[in-house]
Amino acid sequence: MIVIVDQTRDYHARVVAFHLQKKGASVFIADPRELGTGAELSFCPQAAERTEWRRRDGTVMRMSEARAIWYRPKHAPVTPAEVDDGNDRRFIAREWRDLLRGMLTSFGVPMINPFYARLQATKPYQLAMARQAGLAVPETLITSSARRALDFATGPGEVVHKTLTPPDDRLLATTLWDDHDARSLPELELAPTIFQRRVDGTRELRVTAVGERLFAAEFSTEFTDGRLDHAVSHLPHQLPASVTRALLSLLDRLSLPFAAVDMRIDQRGEYQFLEANPDGQFLWIEIRTGMPISAAVADLLYTASRHPRSVPPPDTRAR
Repeated sequence: MIVIVDQTRDYHARVVAFHLQKKGASVFIADPRELGTGAELSFCPQAAERTEWRRRDGTVMRMSEARAIWYRPKHAPVTPAEVDDGNDRRFIAREWRDLLRGMLTSFGVPMINPFYARLQATKPYQLAMARQAGLAVPETLITSSARRALDFATGPGEVVHKTLTPPDDRLLATTLWDDHDARSLPELELAPTIFQRRVDGTRELRVTAVGERLFAAEFSTEFTDGRLDHAVSHLPHQLPASVTRALLSLLDRLSLPFAAVDMRIDQRGEYQFLEANPDGQFLWIEIRTGMPISAAVADLLYTASRHPRSVPPPDTRAR
């Protein structure tokens, strides 16, 4: 049994499940949004066969049946609207989170991606590891200091600023620094921000890493944040061997079997690393380019289910 923890209606889950079923694998899609609204989760530390996820439709998955897990944490358990106290809602969310993470990791089933890897793959750590892996990284300052930020932003070259983590309720795009931003610098003491020299040029890459396979798609945009340019065309891109080696080294350091990596090619042709998203979407890239990314994800899960050492269990690569 291969377990996909995701919304049952999510096309990524459904397409990967289709490829797995073509291989003859059994698939259980466990929707976290059903928890608290009809689904049940029971954990017995002494016995995997008594640890089970019962979906709202009554279908049951026991952890003793699980051979590999693909965890996509976009959707969290739903707290009923009648629970209107903020402290109660946060308490309920923590209870579900701890049970869900503990259940999925306690029995050593290979997971894409392990929880510990998600926790450590913060942007500061990614940028540091990217440099160690041999990737070029734009000059960066992450700070809560208005003074340091202003010195950086008024230095040579254009500067962009962005958040360390995405808000839950809206998209905050990467933005080009202008003089008006200086008025907001006193607010930095509330939360730090990333400031980065803007990479010149218009060529961007989305590299979907699936195990040892890298699927690179190139597009060209004048937008500061390429995610906002919906008119671009994506084409398959052949990465240089040196960039491929460096990216695989980075993902090994981050302990991520899967990630969506954003890069930019500057006017000198140098590949600049921006970030790696452990939960990035890829189906739209597959549709536009024809690259078989979802089949590769299915291959990775299927191989892990039959040869667990191909994707080490969560406690074997912690640093």
